[in-house]
Amino acid sequence: MAGGIVIITNRLSERGERIKAAQEWYERTFIIEGIDPILVYFHHYALPLAFSDLNLIDSTPAPIEAFTRIQVLCDGDVTPLAIAGFIRKIMESEPTETKLKIATHAVSEMIRILSTFRKELLETASTKVNAKHYKVNTSSIEDSFSKILDQMMKAFYSS
Repeated sequence: MAGGIVIITNRLSERGERIKAAQEWYERTFIIEGIDPILVYFHHYALPLAFSDLNLIDSTPAPIEAFTRIQVLCDGDVTPLAIAGFIRKIMESEPTETKLKIATHAVSEMIRILSTFRKELLETASTKVNAKHYKVNTSSIEDSFSKILDQMMKAFYSS
């Protein structure tokens, strides 16, 4: 009987270790190496836009690997990379007050949405993830991305 209890305890311990490893992988893959670099990238644009001084922007490359991780997680058509590309297009075109407002709004919305998504993913990773291939519901974040891109395109092409 004691041997059976030891076996069960060991299996529960191993299962707990596998879940913890999956949670750590999920957090590292999608938050630390996904959302965090994208937040830094959008913050990189926030200051120059806040001062309406595009000369403050340097040529920091987009964190493509991080954008790809979020695209894989969300599995949607509109991604932060598409939004970042459109913001870049706006900022590289002839700057006008309207275009700067469009880009400023998009950057601040992306920072807000990604920060909220980061908190939600941290919660999910620590409470619901029990395997590396856990699929989080990203429909609301995908809707938010689509809404931002639609607003940007309408405002840009009507200006």
